[in-house]
Amino acid sequence: MEMKRFAGVVYGLDLQNGLLLIALFSWILFSMNIFSMNNSIPITNPEVKLESNISPSPTLEIKDYRTSYYGLSKEIFSKLPPMPFDFEPTRDLFSTSQLSLKDLGEEYYLQPEFYPNFKTSGVQLILDYPQDMEAKNGYGTYPSEYILKADKDGQYEVSFMVYSSWGVVSYQGIGLIPSYLATATMDQNYFPDGSRSVSQNVSYVKEHIKVISITPSELILSPSYAKWDLDWDEQGRMIPTRSAPHFEYGWAQKVTLYIEIEGLKAGKYHLGVNIGSASNSNSQEWTFKYRTLYRVGGGYAIGKDWFNLYIVKQ
Repeated sequence: MEMKRFAGVVYGLDLQNGLLLIALFSWILFSMNIFSMNNSIPITNPEVKLESNISPSPTLEIKDYRTSYYGLSKEIFSKLPPMPFDFEPTRDLFSTSQLSLKDLGEEYYLQPEFYPNFKTSGVQLILDYPQDMEAKNGYGTYPSEYILKADKDGQYEVSFMVYSSWGVVSYQGIGLIPSYLATATMDQNYFPDGSRSVSQNVSYVKEHIKVISITPSELILSPSYAKWDLDWDEQGRMIPTRSAPHFEYGWAQKVTLYIEIEGLKAGKYHLGVNIGSASNSNSQEWTFKYRTLYRVGGGYAIGKDWFNLYIVKQ
């Protein structure tokens, strides 16, 4: 069983009732558009699961209604895969825990409507984007909470999305780091016993819940508001061409956490993933490739881990 919550930040403040997002632009705080990221995912009948051999079919496509519906230019979605015909019901199955990310392809999770606050915050920012300022950094995770019921010892995998926040013009290099905390509390979801919090012995958890890998452990997020089409010459030097703003392919990416549980007592546990900077070697490579469009990610705290895996061992 899984339960989900959304979290994101451009540069964020963790508040009692959610995340108030304030975009830090190139040289001043741009507070004209303040995003509420308190987009809790309703959990309806979370015990219902689709059979593993049932998955949505992306073979049919629908006419893209979004440009007329939102009043956006057609170029904004031009680099994304076509929207599948069953996108909306499939998204709803995911948000109500009846499908997991492993059941979905990029044609679903690269659509900005896959994320809970695009219509309420993202669209308005794109429509009213200031011409003299830019969002250089910003990212989020979805879901940010996940409840895993572990009936026995063994290996488990859990996936989540990392994405560039709305309006970001840069390529951001980030690293993903496991985190073990002594205490953790869910924002929206509950354990089966009705509680939300975990208190644990970190040394014990590290011994019995081992991180096999985080894949990928480093990645580069493309812009969610790209203003350039990029090409490179034979020497690898970037050749930018001005373009209409658009979501660049790779603005959102799937990350999978692989763990092994062994000898763990029955109880409730927490394992987190934090976002830090990419390695020096990757940052150097990406700086050479993207030049002034590259930014080193990481270093922004939201008062909790960016991804929170809560484990119920029975």
